[in-house]
Amino acid sequence: MLKPLLFASLGLWSASAALPASVPVLLDVGVSGDPVATAADFATAGVPGLTGEETVGNLALASADEAGTGFVFGSGQTLTLSARAQGAWTLPKQKNEMLADYLYLENATGRGGPLRVSVGKLGLQAGADYVLHVFANTSAEDQLGAFTPVGNAGIRFRSSEASRGHLVAAFSTSATYAGEPVEFGWARAEGSPNYAGLCGLAIVPSFVGKGAALRWKSSTAGRPWADELDVPLGATIPTPDALAQRVVVNSGAHKQPIDGWGACFNERGWKAMEVLTPAAREALMREFFHPEEGMRLGLCRTPIGASDYAIDLYSLNETAGDHAMRNFSIERDRQRLIPYIQAARAQRPDLKLWGSPWSPPSWMKNNGKLSGRDGSDNTIKDDASTLDALALYFARYVEAYAAEGIPVSMVMPQNEPNIDSNYTSCLWTGKQLAKFIGYHLGPTFAARGLATDIYLGTLNDDDKRGGYAYWVEPSMRDPQVVKYLDGVGGQWAAAPVIAETHLLHPDLPLIQTEAECGNKENDWKFAEYQWGLAMKWFAAGVRANIVWNLVLDETGLSTGGWAQCSPVVVDSKTAAVTFTPYFYLYKHFSHFIEPGAHLTASAGTWGDQLAFTNPDGSVVVVVANRSDKAQALTLNIDGRHTAPVTIPARSFNTFTGPASAR
Repeated sequence: MLKPLLFASLGLWSASAALPASVPVLLDVGVSGDPVATAADFATAGVPGLTGEETVGNLALASADEAGTGFVFGSGQTLTLSARAQGAWTLPKQKNEMLADYLYLENATGRGGPLRVSVGKLGLQAGADYVLHVFANTSAEDQLGAFTPVGNAGIRFRSSEASRGHLVAAFSTSATYAGEPVEFGWARAEGSPNYAGLCGLAIVPSFVGKGAALRWKSSTAGRPWADELDVPLGATIPTPDALAQRVVVNSGAHKQPIDGWGACFNERGWKAMEVLTPAAREALMREFFHPEEGMRLGLCRTPIGASDYAIDLYSLNETAGDHAMRNFSIERDRQRLIPYIQAARAQRPDLKLWGSPWSPPSWMKNNGKLSGRDGSDNTIKDDASTLDALALYFARYVEAYAAEGIPVSMVMPQNEPNIDSNYTSCLWTGKQLAKFIGYHLGPTFAARGLATDIYLGTLNDDDKRGGYAYWVEPSMRDPQVVKYLDGVGGQWAAAPVIAETHLLHPDLPLIQTEAECGNKENDWKFAEYQWGLAMKWFAAGVRANIVWNLVLDETGLSTGGWAQCSPVVVDSKTAAVTFTPYFYLYKHFSHFIEPGAHLTASAGTWGDQLAFTNPDGSVVVVVANRSDKAQALTLNIDGRHTAPVTIPARSFNTFTGPASAR
């Protein structure tokens, strides 16, 4: 039996302009099929003035008040919903308890039916923009008060005539209106005598077109990179926590600046793309690097010599004792690394590139090998002549790449100086790194007129040697080192070291140099793990988040035999290109947040969120939902507030809005 559909003082929206005080509204809702409810159902529910099979419910609706704050439920005006409602529509069993998450119609064949909503006889202003909002009861028992906005922020339409508006929205699980998804409807909860369904429609002024609206992009495993309906912003109206969690942003409270977004070039990545046709490879590179489309990557890393994703181990000078670097050569890099970088620069000529070695030439190490983890002394020789030769090795690298038309904007002395591995690696102490930067590398760059920045890194303190005091303090307490030091980079377990550095030196540039690589999961859970890492590293104070391998083949194997994740996978046999969930997560940041933006202060009862302010003042809010249920949120941007917006379960979402009129 259908219970009365009543709303009591539920704040819905705020508007910038009042509507006429008395707005007679008639909605005609038609669904093809057999009757959902009979006249007896509504008579028993005690809904006054509603009779016959065409009746499906009613809603109390208020007019705008004199202050122009818009509609509020519960003031006594009546909105009559009449429908030639036919069809024994039910939700599939797996959806029975998810009416608030995805409310849509399905018939016995599993195909969604059309819902057409015609709006007539409205007291609307000609040419004005409005939004139709749909509210539904979230409980199969139809308990009063458990009402939630359905699916998205509403359906926009424009009134074409004075005193009359018209909207037709075709509904199904994949239907769209004006190119954007529409999800609403009503359904009978299977196994229950009650109805959970369409509880209310409300028409309110739209801010779209006036600039005060958030654009919304969402991704789920089944529906990645989807455009959702714009979310209007208005004056704040409190929403109870039972209805929606809060995200509050102060776009003027800037934290660290953002230098950019990027990934690491590796030989095995280019090899993976060699199976693609030239056109397909160019399209993929465009998706990665074009400055206006796709991921928009612009700050990338490259190995100096072999990384653990080189085809095999090498350095740029394996001639023992060649301190003058007469045999230095980047010929090996011309096979795959340089073509990879040049293909990226063809899409983005202003691409910034920085480099670091995984190992110096073998003869500069005490074990005389490029790799370690075999019981040998895999440490750097720290005599002056060796360190001078290594400094010259760096300088020749920067100069050789410049001759190829590839500027190198920054270098770091050693990838993970505490890791002894079966691929290219070398162990350093914090004091050795400080000595190399301040007394060898810095002076060599200065003498040769190189403007390339020098960062301390890439740190990975997973053996807990002492954090900042061990790795960074030896550099920061020596003026000779500080003179040449431009920043610090860290990855993996170094987030606490970076956080300590940021606390003690808040103006020192810090970047996350490599995201964790996983074990070839390439699934949604791995993307959610990366979301958590991004939150941790931005909280630590970094200005950049760098992906490790951008693309790999289907094996994901490294030189050392470790199968790892990547945003894109190219099948070496079929040339099929797969965009993994990690690709979409990263794109939710990199596509929208410009170099020169700032992480900005945000808070609220919903913790999975990060906010940024772009150089033009526009706001970007990235929100994740790592739960199995959809979640209603309100966003408050500098005091401009949204109505509850339902983000899907297991989703990443980016909301972008115009500059505040603070």
